[in-house]
Amino acid sequence: MLRADADLPAITSVPDRLKGTGSLRVATAGGTLSAAMRRAIFEPFERLSGIRIDDTEGFSPAQLKSQVDAGAVQWDAVSMEYSNALQLDQDGAYLEPLDYDLISTDGFPTNQIHRSALGGLIVGTVITYRSDAFGTRIPAGYRDFWNTEAFPGPRNWMSGAIGIAPFLEGALLADGVPMAALYPLDVPRALRSLTRLRDDIVKFWESGAQSAQLMADDETILGVAWNGRVTPLARAGLPVGIQWNEAMFQTDCWVVPKGAANRTNAMKLIAFASMPEPQARFSSLLDYGFTNMRAADYLPAARLAQLPSHYLDRGFWFDSPWWGANKAAVTEAFVEWSLG
Repeated sequence: MLRADADLPAITSVPDRLKGTGSLRVATAGGTLSAAMRRAIFEPFERLSGIRIDDTEGFSPAQLKSQVDAGAVQWDAVSMEYSNALQLDQDGAYLEPLDYDLISTDGFPTNQIHRSALGGLIVGTVITYRSDAFGTRIPAGYRDFWNTEAFPGPRNWMSGAIGIAPFLEGALLADGVPMAALYPLDVPRALRSLTRLRDDIVKFWESGAQSAQLMADDETILGVAWNGRVTPLARAGLPVGIQWNEAMFQTDCWVVPKGAANRTNAMKLIAFASMPEPQARFSSLLDYGFTNMRAADYLPAARLAQLPSHYLDRGFWFDSPWWGANKAAVTEAFVEWSLG
């Protein structure tokens, strides 16, 4: 849900290099994410650049590959999780190199800048807890998540069979592995760790909405969730909080499919979306972080405290190259464990 009371930074002009004519076609994940992009980014871009955006909701990397292979590319710019972009780059010539003469990376950490992808937003996988379950105590990290004597009650965990990587990192942190030494993941150790908690995990959720509902309905008192699913509960007055310690951060990035018909306009959109003001507008509407750190200058302190970008020093980055090489095998191992 978009924040109805969001005060969006105004954008009154764009650099001349981003102005143009014609249109471009954009594919996004859909839902509130797309609604936030349209209001925060697409609408001011169209108004100030003179370029029309035709956006569509829903896509898959496999679709993009098929379009490029067939020479019938339907999209000019796509927002996708970085590990998918990395896999497309490794599979062949499926993405255009980004035009960094046009796109400024001022304010971007180096881990957000890639040959054919540029970070657009940050999502945190976090510990979530019922603040009415343990008095004044809250879990400090995954060791406490595993401590069923100090923090008794039913837990939830992310399913490993929903098309994304199984969440094993938290199980390793609970077993004493430091954040800096997580990768390469010791998968057997992670599954052994999960086995110790298995009887207390009452639900392996299969959607972000489900993870939030389990906490809102008090079916679970501890869980893992994407941060953007938790903060709306707290704003609605429910006793549900986030522990940012040991959060796992992932990036959705902008890419341009190889052979895109409106390549130049796509680069102009990405250049605009990467400016601090549009990023601050997006993070005003949804509880996801910005990748251009200069966006913090356009957000109040209270809002910054709700965003992943504010807590990067307390967590770790999802290792997209490692998961790209190992996701299939690890998912198979997780599914086998879950059936055991």
